This record gives sequence, C-alpha cells and structure tokens, in this order.
Amino acid sequence: MASSDDRDPPGIFGAVFGAMLSLVLGALIAVIYLAVQPVEVLRTAPADEAAPGARQLVLGAAGSTAGVAWERKREALDGGTLSFTEAELNAWSDATFEKATLEEDKKGSTMVILAGAPNFRIDGPQLQVGLVNTLHFFGTDVPLVLYGRGAFEREGGAWRFAAREAYLGALPLHRVPALMPIVASRFGASQKPAEVEKILANATEIALRDGALVITMP
Repeated sequence: MASSDDRDPPGIFGAVFGAMLSLVLGALIAVIYLAVQPVEVLRTAPADEAAPGARQLVLGAAGSTAGVAWERKREALDGGTLSFTEAELNAWSDATFEKATLEEDKKGSTMVILAGAPNFRIDGPQLQVGLVNTLHFFGTDVPLVLYGRGAFEREGGAWRFAAREAYLGALPLHRVPALMPIVASRFGASQKPAEVEKILANATEIALRDGALVITMP
C-alpha cells in the first residue's frame, strides 16, 4: 500500500482550479453578507445624518395621498405633457403590483425572494426607486432592500432609467456592473408593465422638474 508520501502533488490545473474556486466562494460569501445587511426604512427623512456605515432608505409619499388624480392623468397620457408627483407614482405602483405572498404549507420547506412593490421618491434631479423585499429561508424571513437613484436618458431611440447608484442591502451594485442585469431580472425590473413600455418607447421627453416626473408624449 502506498503511503501518503507517495501521492503525486497536485498539478498546475488542480492548483489553479483550487485557487479560482476559493476566490469564487469568497466573493459569493461577501456578496451574500453585504446583500443581507440591514437597511433602515423610513417614512420621513431623518433630522440627523446616518451613522457611518449605516444605510437608510427614505420612502416617497404614500400613494393614498394622491386620491384618483394619478388615474385621470394616466388616462390623459395619450399626447401632450403631464407631470406626476411621487405620491401619484406610488398610487400607480400600489394599484399595479400585487404583494408577493407564500402559502403557509410551503413556508418551512423553501427558499424564495418575495418582491415588494416599487416605491418612488423624487429628490431634486434624481428619482429614487426602492423595493422592500423579503428573503424567505426555510421558515425565516430576512428583509432584503433594493434601491437605486438616477434619472432617465435616451439610448438607442428609447428611454431607460439610468441608476447613478444602486444598492442591494449594503452591496453597491453600481460598482459591480455585471450584477445589475441579474438583480434587475430577479426583481422583475426587466418585465415592465405595458404602459411603461409604451412611455419608454414613444415619449419625446422624460424629465424631473419642480419635484415631479414630467412626461411628454407625441
């Protein structure tokens, strides 16, 4: 029987593969760790700045304050220019996106991300889009907050929302561009409602002015 001293040392392929596997696993663990870091979700902006390292998401005005104004404006959006306040955008979101839920009999036997409805907040020249989601891990619920800030720009004849910064928990997605489309697809950002697709494809202007989202249709 050969002793352990007689075994061949790992070849160059084995050494490289082992090093790569260690790097991938280390990166994956770091991504998960940052993604599940807590984010304080606030209804109103705090008077004081957040402590160093702490993350906060200030939500936009509740959609209930917009009444039915958003619906009248949406129906009128066949031509001309209309402006939408953040409350009206949130009223549209509340009426368009159903809250994801999980059946009771599956709560202890599955891992799934339950996506929340988008929340909009207008902050000067930037639009903030936030989703307060839930990571359900075999009976345990962990908040998973995704948000981005940016503005609209034209690309290839259509409009798109260009995030200047985006975070999943404490993970800065804007610093890892390859993660952006993966995360966007997972949370439904790549599956836009038909009316949003129509606006992005046909609008002559989408801008943020005077605390409102201004849309001009031909």
